[in-house]
Amino acid sequence: MAYRPVGASNRQDLFAPSTSRAPTSRSILQATGRDLIGGTPSGRNSSSRSDSFRSIPETPYIPPATNHSRPPSEQKSFEPPPTASAPNKIGDEVTELEHALGYTGHFLRTVDTHPLDPSAYARSLGSVLVLSNLQNPHESHYLKGHDMEITCIEISPSGSLVASGQLGSTTYKGYHAPIIIWDFHNKNRIFILEGITVRVCGVSFSPDEAFLSGFGEDGVFYIWDLQNGEVAFGKRYPTPVSLLRWISRGQEGRRPFYKIMMCVGSDVLLSTLAFDSSSRQWLLTSQPMAMPGSGLVRSYLSVCLTADTLFCIAGTTVGDFAVFRADTGVYRASLPIASGGISAVASNPADGFLYCGAGDGSIRKVRGSDLRWQLHSEVQLDGRITSLAVVAGGEEILAGTAAGSIFRVNCETLVATAAHASHIAPVQAVGFPLTRSDIFATASLDGSVIIWDLNDYGVISRAGRRNSGGCLCLGWIGEAEVVCGFGDHTVRSYLVATGASSWEIPNAHRSKVNTLAVHTDERMGFLVTGAEDGAVRVWALRTREMLLQFTEHKKAVSKVLVDIFQPHLIHSASLDCSVFTYNIQTERRTVVHMTREGAFLDMTQRLDSEQELVTSDTGGRLFYWDCDVPDPVMALQDPSRKRVNTCAVSPTGKYLAFAGEDQRVKVLDFSADGEIISACHAHSGSVLSLAWSPDERQIITVGEDCCICVWNFYGQG
Repeated sequence: MAYRPVGASNRQDLFAPSTSRAPTSRSILQATGRDLIGGTPSGRNSSSRSDSFRSIPETPYIPPATNHSRPPSEQKSFEPPPTASAPNKIGDEVTELEHALGYTGHFLRTVDTHPLDPSAYARSLGSVLVLSNLQNPHESHYLKGHDMEITCIEISPSGSLVASGQLGSTTYKGYHAPIIIWDFHNKNRIFILEGITVRVCGVSFSPDEAFLSGFGEDGVFYIWDLQNGEVAFGKRYPTPVSLLRWISRGQEGRRPFYKIMMCVGSDVLLSTLAFDSSSRQWLLTSQPMAMPGSGLVRSYLSVCLTADTLFCIAGTTVGDFAVFRADTGVYRASLPIASGGISAVASNPADGFLYCGAGDGSIRKVRGSDLRWQLHSEVQLDGRITSLAVVAGGEEILAGTAAGSIFRVNCETLVATAAHASHIAPVQAVGFPLTRSDIFATASLDGSVIIWDLNDYGVISRAGRRNSGGCLCLGWIGEAEVVCGFGDHTVRSYLVATGASSWEIPNAHRSKVNTLAVHTDERMGFLVTGAEDGAVRVWALRTREMLLQFTEHKKAVSKVLVDIFQPHLIHSASLDCSVFTYNIQTERRTVVHMTREGAFLDMTQRLDSEQELVTSDTGGRLFYWDCDVPDPVMALQDPSRKRVNTCAVSPTGKYLAFAGEDQRVKVLDFSADGEIISACHAHSGSVLSLAWSPDERQIITVGEDCCICVWNFYGQG
């Protein structure tokens, strides 16, 4: 049976694992049990240590039973919902998500404010919908349900509901892009609305919240009845709908009718949604807006109603906005505003001004009506404006930018204050200084380096360089400097307090600087770097002169490490399936470890036992290496068998955290024979790096989704 694209709502089969299809349910789904893959306390493996592979135990998600069913051909899987007891918490009793830093900013209309609460707003963070508080950054709720990046968000007029759409799923057949309706207060999912594929371009609530409209890149347009989640109207246009705005609600007899403005390609339509008693269904009738005789061909990016609701304002790709009469559907005027297109518009009922966000990063404050409009003032921000939303009360507007930042802009003065900062490309590296647990640094492929303050999640400083091939690795020199390796073969160091450049080593390697390690003590201070060409080099920190070079690796070096107990030894892991140990005093390689398959991606060192090295590889394996034994003394196999990109031993040496392509952060307990005590999921892309805080109370993970997750770690206690 073919998949039925226009089906509705809150169906349990959407959450079932792909290997075990679940029947459907018409009730709002509440999950039971924890969302863990990779092991739970109830599924621990207590087998003794051996040289053979041991699989990390796995506990699958099991959905609750129901009494209804659908054909298997109509079933599809998405993320399991959060538990009913703690719908806004991600994690378990050992590890819990404390905060997620960042704003993706890749799509328009991905920031929205609550209409009644001046401190509440919603933003997209990869595939996670974040409900945040402007006054208290620690008060955030993370709603997981999408399996791809969120592309649009809207909060309903009363503030009780939130709708979010996503990119078409690449995990499941058909590129289906569902829309999820959330309860803003309880943080629960109410409906999952299907039918759109490829990408959801926009969602919009009717004024009375009886309906939700959604339109996609595939040309499909739907209106859903929010009382039961069923489709009230659906149509496929030859050109995708780019914008939609509900204008008004009227009453005709017992049934209401609605006026809607739609942009389909370059056509602007005034539509009416009304119930047809003869056919017993809702019908949408449309007519083109009355345009000037000379013609006005535009593509539209944004739309809003003026404060008096008399006019519709539509921002265009050429940098002007068009004014349409909302009641008669007549074009009135067009006003050039900025370059780069008008990507966001917002009307503030409190002051009567219209705010226009442009592709050149400017926000223009405009006042007027009908044919007369006047530019009042403007402010310049970093990056294209992707979203504008008026904060309840009208004193501020929130502006989201394509540079990964969200600004609070004062409506009177247009003074902008950063509310959120983020990288806009995959985050490659993260690290703490050895002696402080309240600051850390992250590095991204966009070339940026950010120093973060964990007390308020604010930015201490920004550094880096654009068009540098990306920042691929970092390390701390005390608490004052961060040294970074870049794709342009250069090593650069930055001051933590200001982000200013301290020094650099140009052409440190003949290829990308993939990894580095810093060592300082009373006797010596040196820097170790590893590159794409397989070379390992040792540099004097004070003079930045190269002291040694080793070129034995045949492929890229993925990790270099200074031995914790014998700092004259350095270790290197490579994609050529080898681990080498070098003695910088004798300038010779002393130990070799190799496997036949599985390129090594990361490496860390144990503090207990024989101080073995631990490597992770592309096959999802963890190898333990003893310096006296050429073969691994233990190997663990992750059940996902996907790449483990990163691993790190905790500061006390009791735990090992690792993560990778399966997006889950797992913690292993050495003292309990290597059992998994925690496995949590918050990222929507591969986890690329992680770091423990020196006090072992937190873990920071970063990934391909540009997201920075701060996890509280409680240990076995």
